[in-house]
Amino acid sequence: MPNWADPKEKQLACLIHEAEKHALWLMFNAGAETVDFRLPALPPGDRWYRAADTGRQVPQDLFPVGEEPLWEDPKAYRLNPRSSAMLLVRRAPGTEGK
Repeated sequence: MPNWADPKEKQLACLIHEAEKHALWLMFNAGAETVDFRLPALPPGDRWYRAADTGRQVPQDLFPVGEEPLWEDPKAYRLNPRSSAMLLVRRAPGTEGK
């Protein structure tokens, strides 16, 4: 939980549930240092996919809908200074309908 009274706090993340099985994890780092964000736990079969990360170079910064790469680490995301990222939840391949 951020300490809103601390002027040195420069990071923020939020989870947005679109529907029961759809969610977005938004991360913002306004600081000058790289930050590791802890990712929310997901139900079995769900995985995080990287939709955008403004701290990465083209073509790894933004992905077309449906072409987002799987994020391999289900527990953490390292975000570069002065950047933002968006992960989305999707069923892992081979687990659809389970």
